[in-house]
Amino acid sequence: MDTNALLEQVTAFTMDYGPRLLTAIGILIVGYWVAKIVSGLLVRTLNARSIDPTVSTFVGKLLFGTIIAVTLIPALGHAGIQTTSILAALGAAGLAVGLALQGSLSNFAAGVLLIAFRPCRVGDYVEAGGSAGTVESISLFSTMLMTPDNK
Repeated sequence: MDTNALLEQVTAFTMDYGPRLLTAIGILIVGYWVAKIVSGLLVRTLNARSIDPTVSTFVGKLLFGTIIAVTLIPALGHAGIQTTSILAALGAAGLAVGLALQGSLSNFAAGVLLIAFRPCRVGDYVEAGGSAGTVESISLFSTMLMTPDNK
């Protein structure tokens, strides 16, 4: 294959796909910018409302990732990549992960609700789930109680 034919193929490829790739990259850059601004605004709003920083940071990162994922699909589609099979695979993977982590995710959601709504605070005496005691610590995955007999 001679150099002129190779140069013609590269030029044709660049003319066909170059504008689409540049536009896709532009979509990703704008999506990243929007995700950063919106997630930062949400974190600041949650912090101003005295929501626990752990929860506000987590929710901000979750929103950031969601916006990036939502931006990535149209960018790939604009670049000429078929996104139908990618979306189907992501949906199946999400379902599998959700079912596998069902117990952990419910505990995590309960921890988020405990931290966000503060029905009890450290030092309160509570009765929950057949146990009673003083709340020692509240985290996303567990709440530690000290029973009257120091267990």
